Amino acid sequence: MGEYISSKEKTTWREIVLEHIRKILECSRTEFRGGFYFERGENPPIRVYVPDTRQTYMNAIDSLADVLLPFFDKGMKDDFKKITTEYEKILDNKLKERQQPLIKEWNLNLKLYKENPKTYSKPNRESFESKKKECEKFDLYEKNKITKKRLEIKRKLFQKLNLLLHRIDYLKSAIYSEGDDDVEDVD
Repeated sequence: MGEYISSKEKTTWREIVLEHIRKILECSRTEFRGGFYFERGENPPIRVYVPDTRQTYMNAIDSLADVLLPFFDKGMKDDFKKITTEYEKILDNKLKERQQPLIKEWNLNLKLYKENPKTYSKPNRESFESKKKECEKFDLYEKNKITKKRLEIKRKLFQKLNLLLHRIDYLKSAIYSEGDDDVEDVD
């Protein structure tokens, strides 16, 4: 598979993948919550950010996919494309859902103006664009719903990556036996 050589030690890609999977599993054992700030100390207090564990988990899965990209088979390439598209559509669909009434109103006002410019005033494009931009702002409840859907999709990706590792026997030849550091070949 190749080796990554640092100044201190020699590490194989397999070890990097195993370590990455271990870290993802550690992330998944913690409570998923949004990031937040809190103040610590006095005179003056220091503002400290606690990272969003959901985002950490999703980013770790993306990184694993990046590392395994050269080993994707046709099935995994297809799955990756589907999952990526599904992930991207979540926000797009939510925006379209929120903007649709606004767009209908714009089209109706434009139609009325074109049919009878003396009775109806011309719709203000700048105002429309501003309102459309406002639709992109989500409240905390909506953000959490979107994040929950995205987490489900990233979990699906993690499962597919694990199935890929199994299909290509990526981990089979380097499983450590319990209790010692010798590598055992597993048939």
